[in-house]
Amino acid sequence: MIVALRALRRTRSLGCSIDPTPEGLSALTAWLRRNSSPAPLAVVRRRYGQMARILGPQDVRVWGVPPDTHFAHALVEADYLMKLIAMGLEPSRVRGLRSYLAMMTPQGNSQQRFWFTPLYDAFYRTEDGLADALEGQRAQLLAQEELVGPDGRRQPSPFTRHSTQAFARQFTERFPELVRKHPPFASLQNLFDLAVIAALITREELDERVGWTPTLFLDEDRLNVARGPVPRRSPTLVNIRQVNRGTVIGLLCGGVEIAPPALVQPAAFRTDGKAKTLPDVRSAADPARIPKTAWWWD
Repeated sequence: MIVALRALRRTRSLGCSIDPTPEGLSALTAWLRRNSSPAPLAVVRRRYGQMARILGPQDVRVWGVPPDTHFAHALVEADYLMKLIAMGLEPSRVRGLRSYLAMMTPQGNSQQRFWFTPLYDAFYRTEDGLADALEGQRAQLLAQEELVGPDGRRQPSPFTRHSTQAFARQFTERFPELVRKHPPFASLQNLFDLAVIAALITREELDERVGWTPTLFLDEDRLNVARGPVPRRSPTLVNIRQVNRGTVIGLLCGGVEIAPPALVQPAAFRTDGKAKTLPDVRSAADPARIPKTAWWWD
């Protein structure tokens, strides 16, 4: 929460991205033109190993939050895990959820971009605006096909293949199950909630309305947060699948993107339904009713 509060006083967007370098993509494109002839599986597997070496490590980029914080590390970890599952390099542990590689066809070789964005069913608010509730699974996976030019630069494709959209759709639909199996996805849900709440506090000036001055939380000199290594490079994830006489090669990029201020516009909040129960929840959180052994701040 501290990282989110500080970040959203400086920026409107935060996230991460793991992408191949233009130089690596250019070298790989040239190599594939020379090595795309049909070949036995053993030769294809050797080529696969060469592809990862030619492409080289991918760049990790974090924006909106300090890249050495746990917040940033958790964003990158969730993105990397999604790619491992998509490439069939990590089991999803969710029955019936197929890897993206398993859904591709021999004619489907290209680069795809998958990225996480927020997904909420509803935001609720009391009529006095002093209590809010978030509802929904928090995250969804989006997809886009990309074209790579001879210079390695990527641009959106005018179309997105059915298999690309199908993987993103099934990943989103099964995300609650994935969360129960993979802690990094549960952490991603929490990060989305914290970012939305921080944006809500900032936009609605809730701290001032309740008489709370977050001086300590916002002071980076007086209150440090845990710091760790800055993620800069990631191993390239490439996998292959033999289909009849064809070979499918999977290569992904993507990330996590969230623009919290855009989510907490006044029109997004409802005052009906669940909002009617929020006054009771707020009353239960009154400091006078909290046990002395509980930890809280105001």
